Amino acid sequence: MAKKRISAMSLLELTGWGLLRALLVASVALAVGWRMGAQLATWRGRTRVIGWCLLLAPLCTPALLVSYGYAQGALAFAPPVFKEAAYALVLTLRLAPIAALARYFFPPRISREASFCYALAATAASRRQRLLFGARAAGPAPLITAGALFLLAFAEFELASLWAVKTWTVSLFDAHAGGLRLGESLQLVSIPLACQLVLLACLAVAARNGVGGEPLRLAPSTAHPAGALLLWWLPMAAVTSLFPLAHTAAHAVRGLPNLLGHGVFWEDFAVSVSFAAAAAMIAWFGVGQWGRWRFAAAVPGLLGALVVALLVLALFQQAPFRAVYDTPLPLLLALVLLLLPLAMLLRRLLATRRPGEALHLARLLRHRALLWELEAQRRAGAVVALFMWAYFDFTASSLLAPVGLTPVFVRLHNLAHYGQNAVLSAMLLTAVAIPAAVAALTLGASRLYPRSDAR
Repeated sequence: MAKKRISAMSLLELTGWGLLRALLVASVALAVGWRMGAQLATWRGRTRVIGWCLLLAPLCTPALLVSYGYAQGALAFAPPVFKEAAYALVLTLRLAPIAALARYFFPPRISREASFCYALAATAASRRQRLLFGARAAGPAPLITAGALFLLAFAEFELASLWAVKTWTVSLFDAHAGGLRLGESLQLVSIPLACQLVLLACLAVAARNGVGGEPLRLAPSTAHPAGALLLWWLPMAAVTSLFPLAHTAAHAVRGLPNLLGHGVFWEDFAVSVSFAAAAAMIAWFGVGQWGRWRFAAAVPGLLGALVVALLVLALFQQAPFRAVYDTPLPLLLALVLLLLPLAMLLRRLLATRRPGEALHLARLLRHRALLWELEAQRRAGAVVALFMWAYFDFTASSLLAPVGLTPVFVRLHNLAHYGQNAVLSAMLLTAVAIPAAVAALTLGASRLYPRSDAR
């Protein structure tokens, strides 16, 4: 009992620090990403493509690849304060693209021109009145985005685990993996879970009162110079993506020849692909069947992989579900729950940005390339994004994977704790490169179509 009290007090302290860290990370990520999204919306041509690639690189880079790239460098011997600062910085850079995407797809309700007109007419308005106008003009998008960033930062686990940063997720995961009974783990997780549920309730109220059902649109805006912003974001992308990738690739060269005969790796790779593909398809097609309950179905996925995995683990230890405990069903359910919020958001974005008139003309012409580019490619991209999100999962997979079916990132994460070598680097590089290459070829499949097949 004394051990349990000490664990609860320790977790309470870590939860408090986690709340402060998440608040700081979410605030900075929102400020940086919101400005980036506003400026990227004004760019055109090749500059816009380069800008989006640099911006999304930190978000699309797996956490294991980032932590692996720095785990045995200077960071391995750095004091805890430096590790904490580096962890907060990298986490901020990984979350800032989400704020940029939110700003791009959920712009303010009024244009810059209207805001400028208000500023001219409100020279005598007080500071409070100007702030209230700005809040109403922006709508609920900044508040909801900040809440989502806060939840993601608060529940992060993988990056902190390999960097040995003390967070409530790492402490709870280590305690549970070290033999803590499920009932005690659930009691401990109730502390951060309560914080998450309170925030979700506040966000639900804000969204319900602030969303007026207007179609999403890009507000007209003046163009911004791109060069300075690209030069500013390039080192940020290098810190979170380019350097870890280059570091891993340099170490993987000597290990690639030994990888072809490594049967265990390819078996784990096939397991991860199977789970991720099934979860992505179920989440994508299932979220459209929930109707008005789809928002409630998406709530568990916002709590983080560790909380979802523990709740699913408790569910399948109850009498009605115990018979299928050691099957792929628990992990598949957890992955689907984690994907539902993203699937719901992607469906909403595709519906609001659907080119109805152009799509109708393409169908009349029976132009397969246009149909792919206007509709099918967008859906394929959404499903690919869901697949990659599930494929890179470690937390839920490590707790719920059945005996004999080990996802590849679970094995790689565990092996990375014991050091780095050429074969392990080759495994990690291959596990990241193959799905990324297949996704790129899938989304570029329109080049394989004839430009016109109208009859």
